[in-house]
Amino acid sequence: MVTRIGRLRDPEVITDVNAAVNYARRLKDTQLGDVGIIGFCMGGRVAYLMAASKPVFKAAAVFYGGNIMKAWGDGPTPFDLTPYIHCPIAGFFGAEDANPSPADVDRLSTQLDKYRKAHEFHRYPEAGHAFLNFTNPATYREGPARDAWDKLIPFLQRTLQTSRQPRHRLI
Repeated sequence: MVTRIGRLRDPEVITDVNAAVNYARRLKDTQLGDVGIIGFCMGGRVAYLMAASKPVFKAAAVFYGGNIMKAWGDGPTPFDLTPYIHCPIAGFFGAEDANPSPADVDRLSTQLDKYRKAHEFHRYPEAGHAFLNFTNPATYREGPARDAWDKLIPFLQRTLQTSRQPRHRLI
């Protein structure tokens, strides 16, 4: 899997996520209102990337967000795209994580502040990477995991209320 991840390129990731959103819009049984994106680890990086790449997203949640400061292929990093972010971001980070490190999280927050991008970051001193992964007892931390979900749901409710659609679906 690590080899496959190493072959990913940001333009391909953007194309794939856009295709998924477009597909969901075409589904007969789907009422697609505001769309949010949530990602864990590499997916957190993708959520940050898409917050700057696709205006359809009205909210982005980044759990851990490894390698936000690195480009996949030629071109800018997700971090470099911060000026183009167009939706609020919620970030959930373990203070014992090395990727992103607490210093990386500080840089992200500073950059988001610099460009006046709405964000809320939550840090958990007793947690590391993958603290929500309940299938891995070595990384799972019940307290921080519960707190993160308790903060994520209201964030999504606040940020995805603008469409006035009777139902919201996340993809």
